[in-house]
Formats: sequence, structure tokens, C-alpha cells
Amino acid sequence: MTKKYVNFSFMKTPLIFLLLFLSVSISAQIKKKDLGTYTGIIEAYKLNNGVKLIMVKQSDVRVSIDKTILTLQIGQQEYKSEYEVSKESKRVYRITSNLEYSDIQESFVLYGKEKKLLRKGIFPQPDSKLVKQSKQEVL
Repeated sequence: MTKKYVNFSFMKTPLIFLLLFLSVSISAQIKKKDLGTYTGIIEAYKLNNGVKLIMVKQSDVRVSIDKTILTLQIGQQEYKSEYEVSKESKRVYRITSNLEYSDIQESFVLYGKEKKLLRKGIFPQPDSKLVKQSKQEVL
């Protein structure tokens, strides 16, 4: 009596594609120790309103990131929204967020190891560098 073996080689290719798809489709998550509050300033800049140049004063900026919600506070204005994350490298994340009631997309790069957050300025605003605050500083 001869033993019959099942040939599973035809399943290798679909299995590889399935594993590749799952690894790409799983969204990146920010490590818990990198969540928190980051503060900094938006430097003064000039705004052309079509008639003249207007000088916009510097303002404080604060970004709070939790598991699902990003809160952006510029001066007295506060915006909350969900965000998307893509991991660029170890503890470096690209964060994008669409502000509520707006088509404006905010973009950030989080450097977890350095405890820094870079906010990409929306033209003509300059980019802002924010530093993570300790829990005592936030309170």
C-alpha cells in the first residue's frame, strides 16, 4: 500500500498574499508612553490678505493625543478630531487629522524617543516644534 501525500504547494502563494495584506492593513498605533500633551509656539508670520501684509503674532499651541482623539489648541481656539497614524520607523509616527467642520488637514510627525512633535504649518504658518509635557506640568 502506498501512502498518499497532499500537495500544499498551491496554497503558498495565496497564503503569502494574505499575510502581506494583513500586515499592511493593520493600522499603526502610537505607543502608550508617547501619548500625552505636547506644547510649543507658532512663531509670528506675515499674512497677505490681497491688499496688504498683516503681521500675525506668535501664539501658543498645545496638542493632546490620546488613544483615539487628538485635541489641538491654538491660542483660545480648540479643535478635536479622530486621527490616523502611519509608522515611519521605530517610535516615529506620521499623524494626520481632519479638523471638525473644516476641510483642513493637520499633519504632525511624532518622535517618541525624543519626546518631540513637529506640527506642519498650514500656509503661511511656519512649522512648530512641540515638546512633551510631564504629567505634573499638564496639571
